[in-house]
Amino acid sequence: MVTHSDTHILDFLVACCVTASSQNGVRAGELYDAYVVYTTKYGIRENEVLGQTAFGVRMGGLFRRCNRGDGRFYLGIRLKDIGHPST
Repeated sequence: MVTHSDTHILDFLVACCVTASSQNGVRAGELYDAYVVYTTKYGIRENEVLGQTAFGVRMGGLFRRCNRGDGRFYLGIRLKDIGHPST
């Protein structure tokens, strides 16, 4: 079953992210921060915004997650360089 939060996560991914090589990715915290900015900008109700853990579970189901010495990353995805909602 697709929920409203799943829909706005997919909208976020389309609007703010692009695919990357399987060896490159985005830091998990940076991706979550961009998601929160997106939900604020587009008026997603606070009770529909996923917390960091739930967001991580959803992203972990879509992208490979890895831990490096400098943090946790999702591989195969990165934030767009231009048009990011926080810029």
